[in-house]
Amino acid sequence: QEFDEKSADAQRDIDEAKQKVADAEQELADLEQPEWYVLDRQSIQSYVEFGLDAERIGALGKVFPAIFFLVAALVASTTMTRMIDEDRGVIGTLKALGYSNGAIAGKYLLYAALACVLGAAAGLAVFLPLLPRVIANAYTMLYQLPPIRSSSHLTFMLVSAGGILAAVLLATLGALRGSLRDRAAELMRPKAPPAGKRILLEHIKPLWRRLKFTHKVTVRNLFRYKKRFFMTVIGIAGCTAMLVAGFGLRDSIRDIVNIQFTQLQNYDLTLTMKHQGDDTADRRIAAVLSDKSLVSDFLSVHL
Repeated sequence: QEFDEKSADAQRDIDEAKQKVADAEQELADLEQPEWYVLDRQSIQSYVEFGLDAERIGALGKVFPAIFFLVAALVASTTMTRMIDEDRGVIGTLKALGYSNGAIAGKYLLYAALACVLGAAAGLAVFLPLLPRVIANAYTMLYQLPPIRSSSHLTFMLVSAGGILAAVLLATLGALRGSLRDRAAELMRPKAPPAGKRILLEHIKPLWRRLKFTHKVTVRNLFRYKKRFFMTVIGIAGCTAMLVAGFGLRDSIRDIVNIQFTQLQNYDLTLTMKHQGDDTADRRIAAVLSDKSLVSDFLSVHL
C-alpha cells in the first residue's frame, strides 16, 4: 500500500531528473567551439619594449668604443709628442753615446705601454662590472628584472686592451719618427719652430685689416701648428659628443616613466567585455563606471 502510494511521486521525480539531464545535454550540444590564442614572447608588450631598449644600448656600445679609442690615441699622441720634444737633448745625447734607435725608442714605448696596461687594467676592473649595473638599475624603473650577473668576457677584454695598446704604441712611434731620423748634433740644438706663411684669410683684406694683432697671431698659429689644431678640435668634438649623449640618455631614462604614464597612458585599468553581453550585466558595469566616487573617468571603445 505504501509503495503504491509513493510510486507515482517517485516516477514524477525521475521524469523531472531525466528532463534536466536532457536539457543539460542540449546545452552542451549548443556550446560553440572555443577559440585558442597562442601568444609567443613577441606578443608581450613589455618583452618587445625591453628588447628594443637592449638594441639601443647595443647601438651605443658600437659607437662609444670608437670614440674612446680615438680620444685615447689623440691623448697618447699629444702626450708623447710633448714628452719627446722636451727630451730632444736627451735623445741627442743618447745617440751621441752610441745608443741605437731601437734602444731609445724602447724607453718611450715601454713608458707608453705601461701607462696603457695600467689604465686598461683599472678600466676593466672598475667599469666592466660597474657599467652594466648602472644601466640595469636605470631600467628597473620600467621593468621587473632579476639580479644582474656580470660575467668576464675574456675575448672582449683582450681585444679592447690589445686595440688600445696598439693605438697608443702607433701614436708613440709616429711621435718618435722625426726625432730618430735627425742626427745627434741637430737633436742637441733647440727645435726650430715651423715656418710661418700667409694664410687664405690674409688675402681677404677688408676682414684681415679689422682683426686685432692677437687675433691675427692666433689665426696664423692655427694653421702653423696643424697637428695640434686638429687634435684639439677632434678631442673637444668627441668629448662634447659623449657629454651630449650622456645627458640625453639621463634625461631619456629619467623622464620616460613620467611621459609613459602621464602623457601616453592616462588610464589605470583596461576592462575587456564580450561582444554578446547581457543587458543586466552591462547596466551594472555602466553604473559602477559612472560612480565618480569609484572611477574618475572612463572611455568606452568598440573593437
